[in-house]
Amino acid sequence: MHGEETYLVEQVVAALRRRQGLVGHWHVVWGDDDEVRVRETLATCGAPSLFGSPGAVILRRVEAMRAGVEAAVERALGDQEVARRLILVGGVIDRRKRWYTYARSVATEIVCPPVSDPQELRRWGERIAIQRGVRIGGDGLAEVIERCGGELALVDCEIEKLAASGLPQPIDADAVGRLVSGGQVHAIEVLTDRLARGDRAG
Repeated sequence: MHGEETYLVEQVVAALRRRQGLVGHWHVVWGDDDEVRVRETLATCGAPSLFGSPGAVILRRVEAMRAGVEAAVERALGDQEVARRLILVGGVIDRRKRWYTYARSVATEIVCPPVSDPQELRRWGERIAIQRGVRIGGDGLAEVIERCGGELALVDCEIEKLAASGLPQPIDADAVGRLVSGGQVHAIEVLTDRLARGDRAG
Protein backbone atom coordinates (compact mmCIF):
# COMPACT_ATOMS: atom_id res chain seq x y z
CA MET A 1 0.00 0.00 0.00
CA HIS A 2 1.25 3.45 -0.76
CA GLY A 3 0.21 7.04 -1.29
CA GLU A 4 0.59 10.65 -0.26
CA GLU A 5 -2.08 10.46 2.45
CA THR A 6 -0.06 8.85 5.23
CA TYR A 7 -2.99 8.78 7.67
CA LEU A 8 -4.99 6.51 5.38
CA VAL A 9 -1.94 4.33 4.75
CA GLU A 10 -1.54 3.88 8.51
CA GLN A 11 -5.23 3.08 8.92
CA VAL A 12 -4.91 0.30 6.35
CA VAL A 13 -1.77 -1.06 8.03
CA ALA A 14 -3.56 -1.13 11.39
CA ALA A 15 -6.58 -2.89 9.88
CA LEU A 16 -4.39 -5.53 8.26
CA ARG A 17 -2.57 -6.15 11.52
CA ARG A 18 -5.87 -6.68 13.30
CA ARG A 19 -7.12 -8.94 10.53
CA GLN A 20 -3.97 -11.05 10.61
CA GLY A 21 -3.70 -10.98 14.38
CA LEU A 22 -3.21 -14.73 14.57
CA VAL A 23 0.10 -14.54 12.71
CA GLY A 24 2.96 -15.32 15.08
CA HIS A 25 5.23 -12.28 15.28
CA TRP A 26 5.43 -9.00 13.40
CA HIS A 27 8.77 -7.70 12.20
CA VAL A 28 9.24 -4.15 10.90
CA VAL A 29 12.07 -3.19 8.55
CA TRP A 30 12.71 -0.13 6.41
CA GLY A 31 13.48 0.21 2.74
CA ASP A 32 16.80 1.89 3.43
CA ASP A 33 17.87 -0.67 6.05
CA ASP A 34 20.93 -2.83 5.53
CA GLU A 35 20.34 -5.38 2.77
CA VAL A 36 21.41 -8.32 4.93
CA ARG A 37 19.01 -7.33 7.73
CA VAL A 38 16.11 -7.01 5.32
CA ARG A 39 16.90 -10.34 3.67
CA GLU A 40 17.16 -12.14 7.02
CA THR A 41 13.92 -10.57 8.22
CA LEU A 42 12.08 -11.56 5.05
CA ALA A 43 13.20 -15.14 5.68
CA THR A 44 11.10 -15.16 8.88
CA CYS A 45 7.94 -14.97 6.78
CA GLY A 46 8.27 -18.61 5.84
CA ALA A 47 9.82 -19.96 9.03
CA PRO A 48 7.90 -21.02 12.18
CA SER A 49 8.42 -18.62 15.09
CA LEU A 50 8.43 -19.15 18.86
CA PHE A 51 4.69 -18.53 18.66
CA GLY A 52 4.22 -21.62 16.52
CA SER A 53 3.44 -20.00 13.20
CA PRO A 54 5.49 -18.10 10.64
CA GLY A 55 6.02 -14.43 11.30
CA ALA A 56 4.90 -11.53 9.16
CA VAL A 57 6.92 -8.57 7.91
CA ILE A 58 6.02 -4.93 7.34
CA LEU A 59 8.54 -3.28 5.03
CA ARG A 60 8.18 0.48 5.27
CA ARG A 61 9.49 3.27 3.02
CA VAL A 62 9.66 0.99 -0.01
CA GLU A 63 10.34 4.07 -2.13
CA ALA A 64 13.78 4.23 -0.46
CA MET A 65 14.84 0.67 -1.30
CA ARG A 66 18.25 0.20 -2.86
CA ALA A 67 18.89 -2.37 -5.60
CA GLY A 68 19.89 -5.17 -3.22
CA VAL A 69 16.78 -4.75 -1.10
CA GLU A 70 14.58 -4.55 -4.19
CA ALA A 71 16.04 -7.87 -5.39
CA ALA A 72 15.37 -9.45 -1.98
CA VAL A 73 11.76 -8.27 -2.12
CA GLU A 74 11.32 -9.71 -5.62
CA ARG A 75 12.61 -13.09 -4.42
CA ALA A 76 10.29 -13.00 -1.41
CA LEU A 77 7.28 -12.23 -3.59
CA GLY A 78 8.10 -15.27 -5.68
CA ASP A 79 7.24 -17.51 -2.70
CA GLN A 80 3.45 -17.57 -2.26
CA GLU A 81 3.68 -18.47 1.44
CA VAL A 82 6.04 -15.58 2.09
CA ALA A 83 4.17 -13.11 -0.14
CA ARG A 84 0.93 -13.44 1.81
CA ARG A 85 2.75 -12.51 5.02
CA LEU A 86 4.55 -9.50 3.60
CA ILE A 87 3.15 -5.95 3.68
CA LEU A 88 4.91 -3.31 1.61
CA VAL A 89 4.26 0.27 2.75
CA GLY A 90 5.39 3.49 1.13
CA GLY A 91 4.64 7.05 0.19
CA VAL A 92 5.06 8.21 -3.39
CA ILE A 93 6.77 5.39 -5.28
CA ASP A 94 8.36 5.04 -8.69
CA ARG A 95 5.97 2.79 -10.59
CA ARG A 96 8.60 2.13 -13.25
CA LYS A 97 10.57 -0.02 -10.82
CA ARG A 98 10.76 -3.72 -11.62
CA TRP A 99 9.86 -4.77 -8.07
CA TYR A 100 6.65 -2.71 -8.30
CA THR A 101 5.64 -4.31 -11.59
CA TYR A 102 6.25 -7.74 -10.11
CA ALA A 103 4.44 -6.93 -6.85
CA ARG A 104 1.34 -5.83 -8.75
CA SER A 105 1.17 -9.21 -10.44
CA VAL A 106 1.11 -11.19 -7.19
CA ALA A 107 -0.29 -8.85 -4.53
CA THR A 108 -3.22 -6.58 -3.81
CA GLU A 109 -2.41 -2.89 -4.30
CA ILE A 110 -3.99 -0.22 -2.13
CA VAL A 111 -3.36 3.40 -3.10
CA CYS A 112 -4.12 6.24 -0.66
CA PRO A 113 -4.15 9.58 -2.54
CA PRO A 114 -4.76 12.91 -0.80
CA VAL A 115 -8.38 13.59 0.17
CA SER A 116 -9.52 16.77 -1.59
CA ASP A 117 -13.31 16.64 -1.42
CA PRO A 118 -14.47 19.02 1.39
CA GLN A 119 -17.33 16.75 2.46
CA GLU A 120 -15.08 13.71 2.64
CA LEU A 121 -12.50 15.67 4.62
CA ARG A 122 -15.22 16.67 7.06
CA ARG A 123 -16.42 13.08 7.44
CA TRP A 124 -12.87 11.96 8.19
CA GLY A 125 -12.50 14.79 10.70
CA GLU A 126 -15.70 13.72 12.46
CA ARG A 127 -14.52 10.12 12.53
CA ILE A 128 -11.14 11.09 13.97
CA ALA A 129 -12.81 13.20 16.65
CA ILE A 130 -14.99 10.25 17.68
CA GLN A 131 -11.93 7.99 17.83
CA ARG A 132 -10.14 10.56 19.99
CA GLY A 133 -13.15 10.96 22.26
CA VAL A 134 -13.62 14.69 21.77
CA ARG A 135 -16.58 16.80 20.61
CA ILE A 136 -15.73 19.61 18.21
CA GLY A 137 -18.32 22.09 16.96
CA GLY A 138 -18.97 22.40 13.24
CA ASP A 139 -17.11 25.68 12.98
CA GLY A 140 -14.28 24.28 15.08
CA LEU A 141 -13.85 21.23 12.88
CA ALA A 142 -13.87 23.39 9.75
CA GLU A 143 -11.12 25.50 11.33
CA VAL A 144 -9.00 22.41 12.12
CA ILE A 145 -9.25 21.18 8.54
CA GLU A 146 -8.48 24.63 7.15
CA ARG A 147 -5.40 25.07 9.33
CA CYS A 148 -4.12 21.58 8.55
CA GLY A 149 -4.43 22.03 4.81
CA GLY A 150 -6.58 18.92 4.50
CA GLU A 151 -3.72 16.62 5.56
CA LEU A 152 -5.42 13.90 7.61
CA ALA A 153 -2.29 12.87 9.53
CA LEU A 154 -2.00 16.45 10.76
CA VAL A 155 -5.76 16.68 11.42
CA ASP A 156 -5.44 13.58 13.61
CA CYS A 157 -2.44 15.04 15.46
CA GLU A 158 -4.20 18.34 16.15
CA ILE A 159 -7.48 16.70 17.21
CA GLU A 160 -5.50 14.56 19.63
CA LYS A 161 -4.07 17.80 21.03
CA LEU A 162 -7.57 19.23 21.41
CA ALA A 163 -8.75 16.06 23.14
CA ALA A 164 -5.98 16.42 25.72
CA SER A 165 -6.54 20.15 26.24
CA GLY A 166 -9.28 19.86 28.84
CA LEU A 167 -11.27 22.62 27.15
CA PRO A 168 -15.07 22.74 27.50
CA GLN A 169 -16.80 20.76 24.75
CA PRO A 170 -17.91 21.07 22.05
CA ILE A 171 -14.72 22.95 21.16
CA ASP A 172 -15.37 26.01 19.00
CA ALA A 173 -13.38 27.76 16.31
CA ASP A 174 -11.88 30.32 18.71
CA ALA A 175 -10.38 27.56 20.86
CA VAL A 176 -9.08 25.81 17.77
CA GLY A 177 -7.46 29.06 16.66
CA ARG A 178 -5.59 29.27 19.96
CA LEU A 179 -4.36 25.68 20.03
CA VAL A 180 -4.00 24.43 16.47
CA SER A 181 -0.90 25.49 14.59
CA GLY A 182 -1.13 26.11 10.88
CA GLY A 183 1.02 24.67 8.12
CA GLN A 184 2.29 21.21 7.35
CA VAL A 185 4.24 18.96 9.73
CA HIS A 186 7.28 17.10 8.46
CA ALA A 187 7.04 13.31 8.70
CA ILE A 188 9.94 13.09 11.17
CA GLU A 189 8.03 15.28 13.64
CA VAL A 190 5.02 12.96 13.48
CA LEU A 191 7.29 9.95 13.94
CA THR A 192 9.04 11.56 16.94
CA ASP A 193 5.68 12.32 18.52
CA ARG A 194 4.51 8.73 18.12
CA LEU A 195 7.74 7.32 19.55
CA ALA A 196 7.39 9.64 22.55
CA ARG A 197 3.96 8.09 23.16
CA GLY A 198 5.45 4.60 23.01
CA ASP A 199 3.85 3.73 19.67
CA ARG A 200 6.62 1.50 18.30
CA ALA A 201 4.48 -1.27 16.82
CA GLY A 202 5.27 -0.22 13.26
